[in-house]
Parts: sequence; C-alpha cells; structure tokens
Amino acid sequence: MSQHTRLVGCFCFDTPPYHLAWSASQIDPLSPNATIRVATHPAPITLLPQLVPAGVRYEISSCPSTVAAANAALVGEADVALCNLETIHAQHMAHHPKGIAIAMTWNLFLLGDDEASSNERSPEADAVA
Repeated sequence: MSQHTRLVGCFCFDTPPYHLAWSASQIDPLSPNATIRVATHPAPITLLPQLVPAGVRYEISSCPSTVAAANAALVGEADVALCNLETIHAQHMAHHPKGIAIAMTWNLFLLGDDEASSNERSPEADAVA
C-alpha cells in the first residue's frame, strides 16, 4: 500500500461463471475416460475438481490470463481452457454447461489525502512530509 492512497470502501461482486471451453469447430473433448490438457490462469485452478466431469483425467498448463488460456485452447496447445463466460462468448467458444462463479471482494482506493481534493499538495503538507 502506498501512503498516498486510502481505502474508501469495498464491495462484493461475483465473477462471471468459469467453464471448461474449447474451439467451437472441435467435438466435445470431455468424453468419459479422456485425458485432457487444461489451459488456465493459476487463480481459478481450485475449481477444476468441481468442473471436470467424473472419469476425465487432466493435466494443467499455466497461462498468464484467462484470455491467454482461451487462445491456447483455440490454437491446439491445450484441449480445453478454464475461462469465464465473457471470454468464452468473446472468443466464440463451445463450453461445458456447468459453470462456477468466484465470490470476489473488491477494494476501492483514492489517491491523495483527506484534506486535498486534487493531486496538488499544500505547502503545509510538504513541510510536514
């Protein structure tokens, strides 16, 4: 945290649901007894045991974002991607119907101090700093 920011509030807002997705031009890779490579950002990895159908084995390919994960699945570097519905729709991907949202808490910060309403500092504040 910076001394120039202050927390002014927080709120809870769930992410869009995360699903297993693949190129719409491919057949569903989640067939029973399949072994798949899942491209995913590290943050939602804990959702995989709840999203991968029973009997399907998987290995993980780490990606820097859910968009990068979707792209990995689209170019064949992975069989499926773990990504949210916004990415799935933007990339025109097919997806498994089961999805899980992540409960998130978001924090709101403001730059500056309580006495100043802009980024300008008063001479008195500079003398104290």
